[in-house]
Formats: sequence, structure tokens, C-alpha cells
Amino acid sequence: GQAVAFDHLGRSSEALELVRDVLAFVATEGLGGIVEPVLLLLHCEAVLTGSGDTAAARRVLHQAATWIETIAARISEDQVRAVFLTKPDHQRLAQRRKLYP
Repeated sequence: GQAVAFDHLGRSSEALELVRDVLAFVATEGLGGIVEPVLLLLHCEAVLTGSGDTAAARRVLHQAATWIETIAARISEDQVRAVFLTKPDHQRLAQRRKLYP
């Protein structure tokens, strides 16, 4: 969230530095324990896209989609899985991924 705020304030280098720190943390620690991992990755993607680093943005979106698929596969009840898959940030991810065919 803070990186997106910096980006909106025109402080893109600071925003990008925060995103790189977040992604380095996620690379070593994973997404477990993060309250809203998809939202976190969507914020990273927004900053990366704004900076013109579309390759990194695409990788982040893929990482978020893979996380959703992994968690959804662990949910045995169809109704619970459907609710999980239709969370607003998960739907937003699906829309963002359409930008990178």
C-alpha cells in the first residue's frame, strides 16, 4: 500500500525500492502469513507497470495467480472454493492478467 501511495505522489523511485524489498522478502519467506497476499502482489504489479517494468509485473501477476490456484486446490468444499475464487482482489487479478496475454 505504501509503495502505491508513493507512486501516486510522484515518488516512483521510493515506490520501486519498496516493491523490490517486498518481492525480495516474498522470494525468501513466501506468501504464508501475509494477510492479503494477492492484494500485496497487485500493489507491486501496479508500481512495476507504472515504472515500465512489464516483465516483472507479468511475473508478479503469475505468482499471485499460482498462489490462488494452490490455495483453491486445497479447499475441498465447492461452495467455499467458489467464494474464495470470487474475492474482489482475485477478480481484479484476473482483469489485470488480461493486460498481459
